[in-house]
Amino acid sequence: MASINVKQEPGLQPEEVPSSAVATAAAAHPSSSLVNSHRQRINQTSLINFSDDEASKLCYPVGCPVGYNFTSSSSPNEVSFTRGCVVGAAMDRLSRNFVYRIQSDETMNLALEDDVAFAMGCPVRMSSKGQEVDGEIVCFSRVRGSSTIDTKYSVLICNGMNSRIVHGVSSHQVKFRLSPRPVTEVEKTVCKALPRVSIGSESETKQTSETSSQTRQLKWKPPSPKKRKALANRDLNQALEKVTKKTPELSLCLTVPQWVLRAGGNLVGTLIAQKKDIETKVNCPIQIQHRSDEVIISIASTSEDREARGHSVVRFKRIIQDFIIAHLNDDQSKGRLLFDLAKSASGSYRISHTPSGAVKQQSIVDQDGLVWMRLIDIPNDVSRKLQQLDCDVTKIQSRDSSTPIYIGASPLCNPYVLVYGYDLDKVDNATEDVSLLVESYARS
Repeated sequence: MASINVKQEPGLQPEEVPSSAVATAAAAHPSSSLVNSHRQRINQTSLINFSDDEASKLCYPVGCPVGYNFTSSSSPNEVSFTRGCVVGAAMDRLSRNFVYRIQSDETMNLALEDDVAFAMGCPVRMSSKGQEVDGEIVCFSRVRGSSTIDTKYSVLICNGMNSRIVHGVSSHQVKFRLSPRPVTEVEKTVCKALPRVSIGSESETKQTSETSSQTRQLKWKPPSPKKRKALANRDLNQALEKVTKKTPELSLCLTVPQWVLRAGGNLVGTLIAQKKDIETKVNCPIQIQHRSDEVIISIASTSEDREARGHSVVRFKRIIQDFIIAHLNDDQSKGRLLFDLAKSASGSYRISHTPSGAVKQQSIVDQDGLVWMRLIDIPNDVSRKLQQLDCDVTKIQSRDSSTPIYIGASPLCNPYVLVYGYDLDKVDNATEDVSLLVESYARS
């Protein structure tokens, strides 16, 4: 399988790599030499992470819509794959292969460069006969050779109102291009292409008096200048309303927990100072609402590209979480922070919640992994017995190591027990056991 779920071991720190190393490695790994490596496993301990600027020199930079996780079907004319958006890149120091972090809905996966292709709708620049033209990917196919796999693309080339599709374009002939298309251009185009405005209507005809022998002809009377202007404005508004459709908005609002604000430090001031930098990273404006006892940070992406909207919101969520974690500088409170932020989330971007109180959120030990988590508050009278409670909690966790249980005792927030894992049923069962244990301690 080309892509695997990201499961980063706790305590591992990403290594930095100079920009020159990226350029050298990129030259040694042209995108056209697609070795069939979809059975290789990715060893994350040997990955060297690239910054966004360094990743921009690779074949699939951050923000590029891609297809990956290719699976052959029974028919030779069919292939299944997963669509996603690149959010990061790295290099395996052992194999020297490029590895991409790809966001698909709420799942983060890793994929080798050989097992990635430009997705449908991806803006590209195609080279042909010594010239470069801008186009858009329509579809692609994976062509297997004796020892390699090449990707062939069909590229849509637009020239005003005339378009053409070029089939069989090799992977080395296309490269990703940024497509800065402002929304306001839609209205400008519409205004230039409006139909002629009708300035007459039946209601403005005048009928002369009828005699018993004949009916006189209807005579048309030109409307007044004021009436003509009103009619023109009416038709203009109707045409704009029909042609300029509003892009669906993807929004997310995060409320900073009260205990974080009480922890001290100029969180809001630092956040405002870095606002422009965050907006550049997510490619979208953000809002910071600061009231006396509440801070709400929000984003509303209106990009025409659905994957770009999702990428902006997911990246915004991670940046804000990492920002507050770095501000607190307290590992013991990290679990409660991630849980409280997920519970406070609102907007059209959906963060999964369950009736039992579980939320799907970033793991406290794996930045790229999403897990189900539930939180149990520890009463003050039980907090004096945390060491003994920890021993009993360890016994519950020993029944199933796939559902970790973490006790957080931080001076910044109330003590808590965090239960998390990939299996929701196991998380709910372990939470019930821990809740009964905490209640028994409270009664004793």
